[in-house]
Amino acid sequence: MARLQVLSKKEQQELFTVPKLNFTQRSFYFKLSSSIEETLINFYDDSNKMIFILLYGYFRMSHIFFKVSDFSKDDILYVKKIYNLKFDENNIASTFRTEQRYRTLIRKYLGIQPYTQAYRASLEDETLKLSNNFLHRKKILYALIDLAKTLKIELPSYSEFSNIISHILTQQKSNMLGKLKVYEGDERLKLLDEFIEKNESYKARYNIMLYKRLEHATTKKKMLDSLSKYQLIKNKYYQLQSIIDAIGITPKEAQYYATWVAKSQTQQVRKKDLLEIYFFLLCFVYHQFLIRSDNLVDRLLLIVQSAKNSSLRSQKESAYVNSTNKDKVIESLENSNLSLINDIHLIINHNIFNASDKLKRVQHILETQTLQLKKIIHQKESVDNAQDRYLFIEHKSVSLQGKLSKLITEVEFDKESSEFDLIEAIEHFKLVDGKITKFSPKAFLEEKEQELIFEEDRFRISLYKVLLFFAISDGIKSGKLNLKYSYRYKNFDSYLMDRTQWTTDK
Repeated sequence: MARLQVLSKKEQQELFTVPKLNFTQRSFYFKLSSSIEETLINFYDDSNKMIFILLYGYFRMSHIFFKVSDFSKDDILYVKKIYNLKFDENNIASTFRTEQRYRTLIRKYLGIQPYTQAYRASLEDETLKLSNNFLHRKKILYALIDLAKTLKIELPSYSEFSNIISHILTQQKSNMLGKLKVYEGDERLKLLDEFIEKNESYKARYNIMLYKRLEHATTKKKMLDSLSKYQLIKNKYYQLQSIIDAIGITPKEAQYYATWVAKSQTQQVRKKDLLEIYFFLLCFVYHQFLIRSDNLVDRLLLIVQSAKNSSLRSQKESAYVNSTNKDKVIESLENSNLSLINDIHLIINHNIFNASDKLKRVQHILETQTLQLKKIIHQKESVDNAQDRYLFIEHKSVSLQGKLSKLITEVEFDKESSEFDLIEAIEHFKLVDGKITKFSPKAFLEEKEQELIFEEDRFRISLYKVLLFFAISDGIKSGKLNLKYSYRYKNFDSYLMDRTQWTTDK
């Protein structure tokens, strides 16, 4: 595999070349202790004093000895002025032996050890530990620099760090290839051949090209296309899972090697030995399964949030439109009640009618006005129902079902670490392939929602489904619902170090 740079050229310069110091840094790093000043008295040449002071200051800051030819002109002038040294700053040179002697003195003053093969072994051990936890080469290099400073050793060159990291990662890959060799004749590995075969219906490109990029659109067609790819990857992963586990491919390792596959030309992959090709493609399948699970959940969250926002917006618009009608209905209700009271009051206080006539007239008015009141109340209920948020939510159901039903049945949720009521509803949804009935689990719903999904004798299937989608989205966001296979949506505890390892190695 072609070696990738650990750091960019700019990052290499920032870490492994003479640092650019400001005035405050110069005054701190080039300040000498009394014992060093006493040593400098014995130096016969001011130019040598300056070389020593700059080697000392730069080393304090970076744990690296730089070449005299790389010294900063500004730092040279600063040291010359502060320590009142007399020399030609344009004509500075020293012998190899002199610099070696100064380096030995500086290491002695600062309690630093020179870099040796024994320390290389320590850095290799640390690299091996780090590569089992994360495979980002840059992070490993920064961690090795921190370790070297903790061990109080002189930092080796960038190329030495790069060689150590490359050596360990190559060794790690070789170990896994050795384990994979046991499965060399396993028929299941032939499932991977499909990726490096050409697809005549896709401009004669290799099939693997179809999987290198993730889709992000949330239309029904795009979601179903993505699910089709996800199903293929998922099926291959399940058939190859025992091999992946046996050779010890971790998610981070899968991500690293799959990223190389994605960035490389397919011909580069095909040129490898067959066993190595299968190793890269195993990593590719594992990584694709995890990253596509996350991608589908990302889009689920986006789709549900969009539906929530849209239904709320429609509800507000409806409330605004119906506000005038609602005011009129309330006014009619008030007027009708006042009219009823006034009419009854007039009849009761009328002197011509006897008690029997008054009773008959009151009964007639009550019957007439009751019909009118029922009509007004019905109008009020219609206005209130038009503003019921659950009606607007229910209207989003068909669209959401088309985009999300298949996703819910395909994605693997973690039953052990997720909320039981929600998992129960999801598992039932999968079991009946989305064909919900009034007997479907309801415990995940709030009390009010459990009542609302029944309208007289009718079970509101569409409302049930949209509430389930909302609950799944909320559960993922809150951590009540976790994925079994994922980079970003697993149970929080699974990201923590194993308790036994922490106790042993903390």
